[in-house]
Amino acid sequence: SLAGMPDTTGAVSAFRAGVKAKFPLIDQDVAQTTPHFPGNVSAFLSANGEDGVLAQQLKNVVKKCPGCGKANAYLLSTCNACGGDLSDVVISKVDNIFTSFIFGIEKG
Repeated sequence: SLAGMPDTTGAVSAFRAGVKAKFPLIDQDVAQTTPHFPGNVSAFLSANGEDGVLAQQLKNVVKKCPGCGKANAYLLSTCNACGGDLSDVVISKVDNIFTSFIFGIEKG
């Protein structure tokens, strides 16, 4: 078992034994599509209302490390990349790439 969980499928045992499974290939008809919105997140928000739920979904609240530039969760007091101090860093917002993809925005 893995971390006290019962191995009901045999997958963990197979993994530990070094079994290399061959996964089936599923043919897909992938068509190239154009984005629903030809622009970036800021332009999308300007066209659809910059306040409210949409803005909350399209922006992540972060603390950007002054040492290495990594965007960290706003609740952290130290950077999870370089260990730099974030206690005095101002909270800012950056584009949420995942939700911009969902909304069909061309440039995240």
